[in-house]
Amino acid sequence: AQKVYLWLDAGLKGGYGPNMMVNSDILNGSDYTPKINGSYSFGGKFGVNFGEYYAITFDGMYSQFKQQFTYKPDQTSSATINEYKWTTYDLYPLFRYNRTINYVEIGPRFSWLQKATQSNAGAPFTDVQSDFKDFTYSAVLGFGWYALGDDAFTTIIGVRMGYTIDDFVTASGKANNQVDLGL
Repeated sequence: AQKVYLWLDAGLKGGYGPNMMVNSDILNGSDYTPKINGSYSFGGKFGVNFGEYYAITFDGMYSQFKQQFTYKPDQTSSATINEYKWTTYDLYPLFRYNRTINYVEIGPRFSWLQKATQSNAGAPFTDVQSDFKDFTYSAVLGFGWYALGDDAFTTIIGVRMGYTIDDFVTASGKANNQVDLGL
């Protein structure tokens, strides 16, 4: 058998999964509650593989997120929804450890904000991009398995979790009571 020391791979990626904004202000707020919402992304991947088990991968993704909060504007009102939508371009340089049928990956995610909008209490969506940072970084952990394929083509199914390390809201966003609704 011939030993392979270096090989390259490339592919298309797509994903869908839950997301939720989480920080101490959101979790400690008694007047509003974040909901778990869906997000999606699509893009591509390029990998440099070393030997049988190790790889450095670079994923470029376009992602769209949504976050809804339910809250009561005052004690006499019924609950209403404050909703945010935002899109990003994401770069994932990850270290991956491959086994025969599964893998684990770890590394950063760098995100560039493209658009951010808000709708409060059913009002039309408005641009609030200046209230959020143009660039954020996150820690990422993923794992998955090779569902089908062979040496030339493989379908991979995985789960990836990320946590944004820096604050997503800018100083002007805090002054405008973004995310915490000023409650």
